[in-house]
Amino acid sequence: QLGDLARGVTIAKQLRDERLCKDCAASLESMKQFTEAAELYEMAGLFEKAAALHIQDLNFEAAAPLMKKVSTPKLHQQYAKAKEGRGAYREAMQAYEAARDGDNVVRILLDHLNEPQRAFQIVRETQSVSGALLVAKYCEKQRNIRAGIEFLFLANQDDEAFKMACQHDEMEVYEKVLGDTEDKKRHIQIAEHYEKKNMLAKAAKHYGICDEYSTALKLYLKCGERELDAA
Repeated sequence: QLGDLARGVTIAKQLRDERLCKDCAASLESMKQFTEAAELYEMAGLFEKAAALHIQDLNFEAAAPLMKKVSTPKLHQQYAKAKEGRGAYREAMQAYEAARDGDNVVRILLDHLNEPQRAFQIVRETQSVSGALLVAKYCEKQRNIRAGIEFLFLANQDDEAFKMACQHDEMEVYEKVLGDTEDKKRHIQIAEHYEKKNMLAKAAKHYGICDEYSTALKLYLKCGERELDAA
């Protein structure tokens, strides 16, 4: 209060009284002396307060060792954004992980760290719709059609996934991501696609899934003896 900040901070550190350190830190914070306030908050065991002030003061080197003691996602998010802004993408990605922000982890992996397979695996595990859309856009830019179909489907962009499968003759990939679902609309579309391409056995299979047994049987019979068992 007398203005001799350096001496006051030194005495507080020497006494190592947590309550005194906390009170002094609060006073220093109100005076915008963030570095000194953070040091005393740390001595008082208030690691999140200390880390928050270091981040606010853009003192990331001082904040770094404290982040392991921080559990608040918001602080990790702030630290991640700050690191990303400085181009420290690996550290930013790790901080986003600590903040449980999977979509930003995926974005950093795709856009800055060139680790698409890791991003793909995260989205497959989390089933994040927004994460899947990020991956789908990345795959489109990279001309990775098969993965693009998969992640468009995970992103609930079923029509776009089907359209891509048709355009690039990758219907088997679409069938795989569709799995065992009994979506009759989709199976009819697949059946019609195969029928137009004269792939009659595959068309018949999907007509059968839709309970279109008469159409399925006719197509199986057109295939000849090799498909009699299926018929």
